[in-house]
Amino acid sequence: MDILNALVLVVLGLAVAFLGRKLLWLFIAAAGFVIAYQLTSRFLGDSTVSFVISVGVGAVAGYYATKFANLLVSVAGFILVGNAALTVYGWFFSTENFWVALIVFLIGGLIALGLIRTMFALAIIIISALGGASMVAEGAGAIVPFLANPLWGTIISIAVLALGIIYQYRMYKAEQAQAQS
Repeated sequence: MDILNALVLVVLGLAVAFLGRKLLWLFIAAAGFVIAYQLTSRFLGDSTVSFVISVGVGAVAGYYATKFANLLVSVAGFILVGNAALTVYGWFFSTENFWVALIVFLIGGLIALGLIRTMFALAIIIISALGGASMVAEGAGAIVPFLANPLWGTIISIAVLALGIIYQYRMYKAEQAQAQS
């Protein structure tokens, strides 16, 4: 991953981790970007073409988020948590085997769908913070090589995840309190 892609991943990851529920279209656009980048970089390598295609897919996903929010939240949650599961798995085991990587991705995605069905607003907070944290850790590891170490990746992910959940939950509660008054 080149530096530009890594920087975009970190910035987008931070935005999703802290504003995913508030900016639902950004949450969905980030999922579109992530899945497109994961697929295109496997076939085209880390290239400008992969980046441009991924930005385009993310933009289209963000646009359609305003029209099909509930469906796209489920898809975005599936993708972001699947990617987070794959990132964490990759810290400890090889993800070279396509089928193992696919199974790990699918398990993460199914967990996200379960959360979304049972508690929508809180699921968006948790999933966007988790997806954003995974994006930040992945991008940070590409920018600063020693951060690619599983220990640092875990520390970064847990910190961004916790801060993102706390921030979004406080915003959510403040909105609820304001709506009741």
